[in-house]
Amino acid sequence: MGCTRLECGDINECANNNGGCDQKCINTPGNFTCACNVGYELFLSNGTAGFSIDKSETGERDGDIFQRNKTCVPVMCPPMDNPENGLIMSTKVSYGINFLDINN
Repeated sequence: MGCTRLECGDINECANNNGGCDQKCINTPGNFTCACNVGYELFLSNGTAGFSIDKSETGERDGDIFQRNKTCVPVMCPPMDNPENGLIMSTKVSYGINFLDINN
C-alpha cells in the first residue's frame, strides 16, 4: 500500500468575475472577501445605509439588486446637528456647507 502526496493550491476567486464583488475583491488563502471604495459600504443586511432587499429577492442569488457581502451601497451622511453659534436655515433635505472668512 503506497502513499501519494497531495498538494493544495489556492484558487483565486477574484480572477473570475471579480469574485462577484461589486467593487473590490480581495483574495485570501482558501477564500475571498469583497470591499468597497471610499464613500461606499458593503451591504450586509436590510437597513445597511437605508437600503433593503426587494421582497422577490433573497440577497444571495446572482442577479439580485443587493447581494449580501458583495454589493456596495453609498454611505449616507447623518443629519446635521444645530451649530453652537448659529442656525441652519434651510428646508432642503440635503445641502452643502460653505464657510466664509470673516477677516476679509
